[in-house]
Amino acid sequence: MTCRIAFLYFYHAYHAYHSAPIAYELSRLDHDLEVHLFASHQASYDLLAEMGSLYKDHRCQLHLLRSRWYDWYHNISRRSIPSPRRMMNRHVHRFKDMDAFVDTTYAALRLKRKFGYTQARYILAFHGAGDRRRKPPVFLQAYDLLLLYGPKYYHRLKEWGALTDDNWAYLGYPKFDIALHEQAPTPFLFPEQRPVVLYNPHFEPAVSSWFEWGQQVLDFFAGSGRYNLIFAPHVELKGRTAPHLSVREYAELPNIHVDLGSPACLDMTYLKAADVYLGDVSSQVTEFLVQPRPCVFLNSHRIDWVNNTHYMLWK
Repeated sequence: MTCRIAFLYFYHAYHAYHSAPIAYELSRLDHDLEVHLFASHQASYDLLAEMGSLYKDHRCQLHLLRSRWYDWYHNISRRSIPSPRRMMNRHVHRFKDMDAFVDTTYAALRLKRKFGYTQARYILAFHGAGDRRRKPPVFLQAYDLLLLYGPKYYHRLKEWGALTDDNWAYLGYPKFDIALHEQAPTPFLFPEQRPVVLYNPHFEPAVSSWFEWGQQVLDFFAGSGRYNLIFAPHVELKGRTAPHLSVREYAELPNIHVDLGSPACLDMTYLKAADVYLGDVSSQVTEFLVQPRPCVFLNSHRIDWVNNTHYMLWK
């Protein structure tokens, strides 16, 4: 009997790294599974297709959902993607025959709560392995299965009361299946060979070093004859409503490379190219440490972090 599984991509393209490898592997391992990947915009669709090229015999079906201009207009805070809610409302009929949904953002639960698709199973694959403090999501108990990276997530969700004996499983970190699949050559970014520092601040003002210290960081490297700098912040920093300085003048310097959202910000290109990681609470440090190298963390908020479980990565 065929089981239909839908993987949903209604948010930024980087979410694909955290669940698409599961989809492609499932389609190869079990021929009774019919695996569908639904993308709400071209960037996610293109990334999913690129990932699929690494799985030569996969049987996944990719779908690019049609959008209209006002779907983008109504997503006021992040117009780089169409409104997830509007897109789901528009295409809800595409999901009625699915037996299971996998997402990384709680988007699928709208199908369960608003449209009554209660016969399906709901599976959550988390995105990012960071520590930052956040309120326990009230949605977790609505999922039938939670896919955890490892013991750190297990202990946190156990503390929140979100786990039962059979609603979770260890998954590992799916992005590594893609990003470490091939050893791409180091990109040529700078005219002079110097140690390369990657500055990768988070987008949330309450924990990010960018809003208080960002200009000082860029000024330091602008005047440095010793280092090259890759400035590649979390992709959601770009276009945030909170004020932040212009980086155009820094991008013109030969020893500073600025990237606010190209695929290289997502696929570990810069993480592989850097000699030193400079940041705050982004979970990309987890990816950087696949090959152990020095890390420097900026404590612009003067956090007492040593015994703080929300700053475990700083250890």
